[in-house]
Amino acid sequence: QIAADVGNLCEDAAADAKSRRAERFTDGEANEALIKFISEKLSISKSKVNLKKGRISRLKYLEIDMEETKVYSKLNGD
Repeated sequence: QIAADVGNLCEDAAADAKSRRAERFTDGEANEALIKFISEKLSISKSKVNLKKGRISRLKYLEIDMEETKVYSKLNGD
């Protein structure tokens, strides 16, 4: 369930970033925007969100330094 919620959250991040930016991201800007978006949604510092895999891929694997139940709760707006 968490994977699906994070997937939806990432889609929201991409749509939000595209709406604010006309040109394409370059040199890791998209990854930085994703990390910023996730950290803001979870109310944690960017240093607690680590891109583990997918730096140049559309598929990203993130490591989040937070209890799984808290991540789930925040993603569901609890």
